[in-house]
Amino acid sequence: MIVLKGLRILSTEKSNNKFVVIESFSDEFKKYISDELISICYGNSDDLELFDSYSYKNTVTEFIVRYESKSDIQKIGYIGELLSQLLMRIINPELTPLSAFFNIEERNVKKGFDQVFYDSVINENWYIEVKSGLKGDKITVEDKISSLVNSCVRDLKEKLSNQQNNVWNNAISHARFVIDKNNKLKEAIFDVLDNDAIHSKNVSDYRVYLSTILFHNHFESTSNLFIEELIKKIKDKNIFKDTNFLLIQKSTYIDIYNYIKSEVKTYDWKLKSQIFE
Repeated sequence: MIVLKGLRILSTEKSNNKFVVIESFSDEFKKYISDELISICYGNSDDLELFDSYSYKNTVTEFIVRYESKSDIQKIGYIGELLSQLLMRIINPELTPLSAFFNIEERNVKKGFDQVFYDSVINENWYIEVKSGLKGDKITVEDKISSLVNSCVRDLKEKLSNQQNNVWNNAISHARFVIDKNNKLKEAIFDVLDNDAIHSKNVSDYRVYLSTILFHNHFESTSNLFIEELIKKIKDKNIFKDTNFLLIQKSTYIDIYNYIKSEVKTYDWKLKSQIFE
């Protein structure tokens, strides 16, 4: 696990279940975002280096263009999924990402699975659903986290039980795009993905991560007991083959956007005029 200043990472009974509080947006965390942004947005293919379109300059520019085109609710989900992508790499550096943050076909909201990671130790994939939200005034932190987790479960059940080709075609397209052609695990990765797409028919055949991001200005204590009971409640239903949790809490989402936007300005790159109006 990567250690960064400003992150408080708490483990529950299983080390794979994490509750992460982003206590400060530290310089270390900012640097990590900058270092990982291209691979998160587009993948790890060596071919990316051949195209200026995938440079850091153009990546931060494209990030802002996509963010600015979204509704307020979509902006929360957009930053939330970025944080989930970042934290998955921080807590699970041994896993191989099989999906890009950007929708590779167009700038609209990505269809299919939010994230897919390959686990070489068990030779299986983890399918990840991400839900983000503001706390609101009439709900407790614990109730909001529970609501986000239950939304993850509901949507993953629907996606994994969907035998239509579009969900799996999207996952395969992303994997083909993000995996480097010289990756030694490539053949195993595609064998597993193909098996999941063609042969696995039940939701209980799949391993999943439920990833939630709660944005709330005032950190309220969330007991380990609550987190453990929530995890146990979901696991005891035996919906999936295995279920891990990544629960993230941060004060606001706007500072992530502001930092990436400042990267555009820092290097004196100009976006379309309406972005800065």
